[in-house]
Amino acid sequence: MKNRKYEFDDEGRIKTKNPFVYFTDKHAKEGYVPNREMTAFSVGLAGQNLTYNLVNGWLFYFCTNILHISSLNVGIITSVSRVWDGINDPLVGSLVDRRKAAPGQKLHPFLGKLPIVVGILSLLMFVDFGFSETLSMAFVLCVYLAWDMVYSFQDVALWGTLSLISPISKERSRVAQWLNIFISAATGLVGLIPLILGAREAMGVSEKTLFFIFGLIFGFGGELLSIFAVKTKERVILSGKTENVSIIENFKILFSNRNLLCLIFAQIFGSLSITVPWIYFFKYCVSYNIGGFEMNGETVQFWYGAISSVPGAFAMFFAVKIANKFGGRKNVLIITQLATVAIRIIAYFIGYKTLPQMIAVAVLMSLITIPSSATNMSLRSLIADSIDYMEWKTGKRTEGLVSSMQNFTAKITAAIQLFINGLVLELLHFDGSIEGIGGQSQAFYDWQWPLFILGPAIGAFLYLIPAFFIKDSKEERERIERELKERRASDTSAAD
Repeated sequence: MKNRKYEFDDEGRIKTKNPFVYFTDKHAKEGYVPNREMTAFSVGLAGQNLTYNLVNGWLFYFCTNILHISSLNVGIITSVSRVWDGINDPLVGSLVDRRKAAPGQKLHPFLGKLPIVVGILSLLMFVDFGFSETLSMAFVLCVYLAWDMVYSFQDVALWGTLSLISPISKERSRVAQWLNIFISAATGLVGLIPLILGAREAMGVSEKTLFFIFGLIFGFGGELLSIFAVKTKERVILSGKTENVSIIENFKILFSNRNLLCLIFAQIFGSLSITVPWIYFFKYCVSYNIGGFEMNGETVQFWYGAISSVPGAFAMFFAVKIANKFGGRKNVLIITQLATVAIRIIAYFIGYKTLPQMIAVAVLMSLITIPSSATNMSLRSLIADSIDYMEWKTGKRTEGLVSSMQNFTAKITAAIQLFINGLVLELLHFDGSIEGIGGQSQAFYDWQWPLFILGPAIGAFLYLIPAFFIKDSKEERERIERELKERRASDTSAAD
């Protein structure tokens, strides 16, 4: 009997056409999430990630190559702005937690209207108004800060909903798996950008025009899709509350959450990769002649990404099973990083000068995507479980603050990466006004392959240090779920 075909009463019983007859479905009481709702949630997260991947992955390049802002200045303004944004996120999360809300409405109100504002600001970031370098820097900075302020509330609500959509860890892992599948599909769509850029001359369209189109489709359009998340429901009874808890006390609760802190530091350490975005390597260092046809770097980048992601795309459908096979979610995180270090070292010695070498590297890199397909699911379900743990330990639930800390982590890691990107390109004397292969400094060409293939291995190795301290015990998780269920039932009975 499938939930989506029936209407339920407040006690989880399925209504029939006969008002005197009811069926009881155990899934309704146990926190089962109907497939229709899970799909809407997944589409919403996919839409938001279309926007995020565009901004996070391409704003730096847009600033250096379209607005012609120096790479060091781009690194400084983007990294400084994201550090501030990261500091702002926990305050947003704490405000969300302290907000008085009706049952089932703690995060839901932030999912419907904010995406429109985020979408408009996302589009504006990819418009070249012909300003001077200084004015362009100021404009990008102001629009980005406004974008992130609104985005923070939306992001906290979206990811916080994962912890409230079901009280059962296994069910949240199932939802997280499908979220990851849809998000990866969104990442794949944004991955078409290099292919389109590579064909711009044949299309007779400038990069400036193309980025406006990207802003319209991925930036604004992605946020329109994110509105689908408004169809989700909050099924966790909030016996743990934080409306009357001070912001300082909220942070004290947060800093006693061991797993969350380990996950945050693992991601921050992982961002310490000495590298630059893919586009600089492929556009300026890669070109292959195939039977008289010249395949430019942007086109090679697309096919490299497509080949290297194929196994992971299929493995995502089995992310929960993969995690179980590897002995749990913690092991997934560790195995992925170890595989990243080992495979990237091997790939470095294969090289990239010929097309067969590049194909071999892409195939080799695709092996990493098999364990990594379960990484995001593991990360998100561990974070959701940590909220249950803190409620069990302290009697307080902090979806808003914990979700904002994940947002904070994304901003801080992006800030670190962007600053490193800008500094490295500046040290290599990169000039964004130069088109094609051969016009950059010799140091730029000498370092691109090591930066591209070995840089991420540094971050992967550092990621392992905090990851080893994560606790992921099935027995403890089941005990916490059981005791929280009893506590919530007791609180509900007392309220009645």
